Amino acid sequence: MTVFQHVFDDINIVLAPFNVSGDHWELLAFYPSVRNIVYVNPLGEKPTRIKAILNAWNAITKWHPNKVPQGTWKVTLRPHTRQQDGHSCGVLVMEFADLLLAGKDLMIENTVNNLRRQQAQRLLGNMELNAVTKCCRYCGSQDTGTREWASIICT
Repeated sequence: MTVFQHVFDDINIVLAPFNVSGDHWELLAFYPSVRNIVYVNPLGEKPTRIKAILNAWNAITKWHPNKVPQGTWKVTLRPHTRQQDGHSCGVLVMEFADLLLAGKDLMIENTVNNLRRQQAQRLLGNMELNAVTKCCRYCGSQDTGTREWASIICT
């Protein structure tokens, strides 16, 4: 047995969703056994971000040599469904994470609204669907039946 155990020993995948500038979600999936980082940006990946991710990870591995598998790591991209609006990155990142865990491809055939509903039901457990579908996705306010319901953009 070695004196130091890597944090990643016996771990196949580490998912790291992260928020960029407070308004956009992206995903990193670390595969320690093959020293690979899968990078997924719902809006599309940029070479400058890929280089920044690899540089940051290389710095982390140098500062923590006994906790992170050493050697050459690479950033790879996977084909994925692209975000078509300005507000679905979070739901897409959650779905991409699920698909990576399941070892599936990242092309999503479901609509974003269906993904939202499915993820809300899973996160909220046994709540009835009606309680989820009548919530404002921005503030959580629920339709009381006193007015015609429309999604409200809350500030």
